[in-house]
Amino acid sequence: MKEESTVERSSSLGSTIATIGSILIAVGFAWLIADNWNVFPDILKVLILLLITASALIGGVLFRTHDYYKIGSSLIVLGSLLFTLTIFLIAQIYNLSTGLQGNAWLILICWIGVALIAYSLDSSSSLIIAMSEFLIWIMLQHIAFAETSRNSSIFGPMALSYLLVGVIFYGLSLLHKSQNHKFHKVYMWWTLFYITIYTFIFTFLRLIPSIWPSGITMSSSALIFLIVLFIFALISFLSGVIASLSSGKTTIKEIIVFMGTIVLLLIMILSSSIVSSQVGTCYAKNCYDFDTKASCLVSNAGYDGRGCLWEQNQCAEKNCYSLKSESTCTSAQIEDQICKWQNNFCTTVSCNSFSTKDECLLNSKANCFWQLTSQNGDLGYCDQNYSRNIRVETPNSDEKYQTCSKLSNQRNSCLSKDICGWRGGELGYGYYGQTTSIPFSLWALWIFSNIIFIILILAIIAYGTMNGSQKIVNLGILFFTIDLISRYIGFWIDYYRSSIAILSIIGGILLIVGGWLIEKWRKNLIEKVHQNENR
Repeated sequence: MKEESTVERSSSLGSTIATIGSILIAVGFAWLIADNWNVFPDILKVLILLLITASALIGGVLFRTHDYYKIGSSLIVLGSLLFTLTIFLIAQIYNLSTGLQGNAWLILICWIGVALIAYSLDSSSSLIIAMSEFLIWIMLQHIAFAETSRNSSIFGPMALSYLLVGVIFYGLSLLHKSQNHKFHKVYMWWTLFYITIYTFIFTFLRLIPSIWPSGITMSSSALIFLIVLFIFALISFLSGVIASLSSGKTTIKEIIVFMGTIVLLLIMILSSSIVSSQVGTCYAKNCYDFDTKASCLVSNAGYDGRGCLWEQNQCAEKNCYSLKSESTCTSAQIEDQICKWQNNFCTTVSCNSFSTKDECLLNSKANCFWQLTSQNGDLGYCDQNYSRNIRVETPNSDEKYQTCSKLSNQRNSCLSKDICGWRGGELGYGYYGQTTSIPFSLWALWIFSNIIFIILILAIIAYGTMNGSQKIVNLGILFFTIDLISRYIGFWIDYYRSSIAILSIIGGILLIVGGWLIEKWRKNLIEKVHQNENR
């Protein structure tokens, strides 16, 4: 036995050294290729990329067939990553990627290709890469939809899509479990991790209003995408449920708990549109908020009190820099400013540009005055009297901003003020950066999302305990701990002005006691897991 163990260690050491040597050779060749990449013709670049990817995959298969499973698996993962890199580099060589939609098509090809590698070469790690790229593809596709339809919501349709993705993952886990395929553990753990992360994101108060900033609206492309994704989710879920129930690999109770979680998350996502209609920032209007000439010319919304002007079918601040043509620039009648057309740009005449006393005093409109440099004679220079530039708006600028900012998160009250504008889809802040009154509907939805998250964590821990999975139990404990810490940090951010010392002491005590209780709870759960494994 000792001789065999010695041989195994030698073999393992030898394979490790050989692997390091192979990596060094690969790095050396990669360095040589990178240094001369621009010299190679395009077709040779493509062949090199394909050859390196194929070599990694073939090498991985050969290592695994000769009982070097870990080395072989690592090479297959490397091949999967190189496949993704190859797709994007080939697109770059031939200029195939155009904009966000082009990148979305490329990542679609990548995750499909990596998924085929995972199943054909039986690689769990490659499957995880494929699922990660699938999630990236969902995000890129929605961003591409938003780019072509600027007035539609992006986070709402994206949230619904990612919820359907969770259903797809769960259906695939049930389907693989019914066939005793080893990938079912990957899908199950990934589903639990994914749904937990998904729910945790929605427990943040500031995120909820941004889901549907303009109500439940989406572009036609996003709607079609959701319908197609829903069909795939339905097929995956039904086929998985039917196969797992017929094989006795799962229980109706587990399926009901999962679907209940999905339904609660769906209610939360759709209900956020009610909150979004009332939550937002109320701000003092400026000239650029007016889209008609009549409303622009009567407005006193200018930052400096001069008002607004209508220039090239746009409302702008009333100053020289807003004038776009030479004729309007030279004929402009703007109080306390003299406009000058210079280098195809309208600018103000500076008092420093006048070299004589007479020129300076003739331009009193720009608040110019002659500053003497000696007591005798008229020697001096032309300067600007900045004290005369202090203007008083109607209403006062500071008063106007404070009036509007106090109405943040109160949409109807904000829009009732002519001087105020509304920007929805975000948690509004007051004039000094403090959060103003938050609607009860937002608090209620936030509490609802946190209750869902706690229920989900308890369900994950119970599931892991019943199935004898220590990894799943640890996953539930991990997110329970993260939730406690994040809530404490949020409380600190909101109320740190009260007393940093008291909050530090209370937080320290809670963390010590909480850590002890969590560790004790985890040990009891692990004991139950081992008991279930021994049955």
